[in-house]
Amino acid sequence: MDDIYTKLRKKLDRVGFGYPATEAGTEYVFLKEFYSEKDAEIIIAMKDGYQTPAEFAQMTGMDVSEAEERLYSLSKRGLIYREKVDGKLRYCHVPIVHGTYEFNIKNFDNIWLTPFFQTLGAPGFRETMYRKEIPFFRAIPGKSDLVDGEILPYDDIELILDDAQAYAITPCACRTNPKFRDAPVCGHPTDTCLTLDGFADYAVENGFGYYVTRDEAIKMLWNGLNDHRVIQVINSKKAEVICSCCGCSCGVIRARKQFDNMDLWSNYYAARDADKCTQCSTCETYCQVGAITPAKLDLGHCVGCGLCVHNCPSKALKLVKKERTFEPLETVFDTYNVMSELKEADKRAKK
Repeated sequence: MDDIYTKLRKKLDRVGFGYPATEAGTEYVFLKEFYSEKDAEIIIAMKDGYQTPAEFAQMTGMDVSEAEERLYSLSKRGLIYREKVDGKLRYCHVPIVHGTYEFNIKNFDNIWLTPFFQTLGAPGFRETMYRKEIPFFRAIPGKSDLVDGEILPYDDIELILDDAQAYAITPCACRTNPKFRDAPVCGHPTDTCLTLDGFADYAVENGFGYYVTRDEAIKMLWNGLNDHRVIQVINSKKAEVICSCCGCSCGVIRARKQFDNMDLWSNYYAARDADKCTQCSTCETYCQVGAITPAKLDLGHCVGCGLCVHNCPSKALKLVKKERTFEPLETVFDTYNVMSELKEADKRAKK
């Protein structure tokens, strides 16, 4: 019979990227560091999607007051997500990534970071994280005016921010964790991840983020266009999490250098006017995925971020909308559900 941590791993493996088993069992170092057996029991008992303490209590037979206390405690420790709707708290279990790992950025420790990263190479994880059908993060143009023609509304960073009510900046996990593993750290700033609305409130209330205004948020993102930082949004229309990261640190961007033809990772690609190009190589300096040089433009790797367009001194570049574009789902939890369905379909196909 599976022990409690095996059941927990299997539960977490069904969400988002999942959390597949490794031959060495290193995934359990992380799980046992963060989750007590009682914590595991609660998460295993949670249904998919949101639930109130009253709903959880009815489902499990637990007293409502105990359900409130247990769920809130888990959420304060970054093990599940909570948000307030109409004055009432509701809870949802989350993936290891993006989830428990990022929610515990203030608690990074080499004791669990090293074995945690060892688990990310497990069979199944990379395939889910970088699958073509529904990428977890997608790059969007840094500004709408970098696009030739009309930008899609869910790719326009200003419209995304206009639709939000709350903004919070959190440390970039990709640039924070190397400090705890004695790994090289790049010179880019750390506080460059942006969360919106309920995710912003959660980050501030849990102590790993701070509120900013809409103008402060856009200033941070636009500063990144001059600082070699790509804007990526979690794959939903609400864009609950927005990253401004670099190719020297970001795991997603670094992976993009290895995998090509991931069309759905962006709705745009760079195009060059050869008559205007002066062969200055500025574009090559700014590109974070090695997609452009004065001699070539590799559309299989271009993420359509617009760094090369924004910084081109001769205005020889522009972003062009692809013929096949991707319309994201409404929320990140909708994306998680589709990722889970695809992953389960993969498992069935292998049987």
